[in-house]
Amino acid sequence: MSSHRPLLADDGRLSLIIILALLYVSALVTLGPTVQPSQWYVGPENNQGAAEARAWLDGRLDLPSRGGDVALYNGRYYNIFPPLWTVICFIVYGLNRLLFGEPLVFWPWLYALIVAGPIPLLFYVAFRRSGTSCFWAPVLAFYAIAGTCLWPVAGMIAGTRTAWIYSIQHLLAQSGLAIMLIDLLGRRRFWLAGLGVLIAAWSRQPCFLYALPVLWLASRSPNRRGALVRAAIPIAVALAASLGLNWARFGSPLESGYRYQFAGVELSQDNPIRGPDGQAQPVAWRYVRQHAYEMFVAPPEIDWTHNGVVITGRGPRTALWYGSPLCLVAVLGIRRWWPDPARRALMLSTLPVIFVALIWHGPIEGSPGYYRYVLDFGLIWLAAIAPWTAGPRCRWLTLACLAWSVFYFYMLGRA
Repeated sequence: MSSHRPLLADDGRLSLIIILALLYVSALVTLGPTVQPSQWYVGPENNQGAAEARAWLDGRLDLPSRGGDVALYNGRYYNIFPPLWTVICFIVYGLNRLLFGEPLVFWPWLYALIVAGPIPLLFYVAFRRSGTSCFWAPVLAFYAIAGTCLWPVAGMIAGTRTAWIYSIQHLLAQSGLAIMLIDLLGRRRFWLAGLGVLIAAWSRQPCFLYALPVLWLASRSPNRRGALVRAAIPIAVALAASLGLNWARFGSPLESGYRYQFAGVELSQDNPIRGPDGQAQPVAWRYVRQHAYEMFVAPPEIDWTHNGVVITGRGPRTALWYGSPLCLVAVLGIRRWWPDPARRALMLSTLPVIFVALIWHGPIEGSPGYYRYVLDFGLIWLAAIAPWTAGPRCRWLTLACLAWSVFYFYMLGRA
């Protein structure tokens, strides 16, 4: 069920401006006190991508120190994260050096504008393309922002003031996923969907797997050859650049460097990533059971304190349904989205993305009350079920889910 009408067919420009303004204001008022975008700061001293960008400006690939999650290879330190944030910092720092010289500065307003600024707009357009009205799309866009763990993940930046690389990755990937949805559920230019995959994959490597539905749908297009070429070009660029960086850093295009993240680090006996041989195991089957429990089963902990209700996690993470019950509606609504080839392909493509999360060692950093890897597929689930959330029977259920989710993540922020 795709919407191929012009975006402003039944909105009107003035209505669109008002709707988007209300969406941005609602997101800022709700998330602002905990996310605090005006206070975001990034610099080479506290962010691996920014440090690598400065190294590129100086004609190097290696970093000056090992702060954060960094690989140690042949006595040198290397960034192991996808390249999008490095490319952005390289451009900003390059212009800064050209115009103003040292020190390199990434202004907080620019940081927030690039990382978080596009998200409400792109979410709105994605839900419009999914078949919802101009009045219901902002409701779902707000849910995807304030009713999912996007809220606390963005809040980690404000909480640490250290430009946490994982938060940046997740937020940038949301823009890429939204662009992909806008195209595949809309006009299907395919180069735009490929660009969305590039942005998402250069932010979160598992998102490379979304190239599969893009290429599959392109192969079913009336202009099959042209569609495949348009889709393949940005995907090939994304893959080639990533493989090239791997080769330049670690001597092999297939070496991501993650296994060198723990090189020279003595792991304690109780460290969860320590393998039977005493070495770090970034990927292993033994993680599946625990991660599956934490992603789909683990309940939150609700405590009554002198400050009122406080929601936290019983363990390091909590299943996605408790905070975002609308995702459960998406899964149970399989009969709604299955007949549509685009929605079916997108939903099925989330399965290998989930599988990668289950065999991965992380997230080592605790996420009490939520499971941040849900952001790699949650937006797709919501878009798949979007048209039916506005039905006579589902509208009030959706609004109830929204009210609960906003309450849940607000309380989570107080923990």
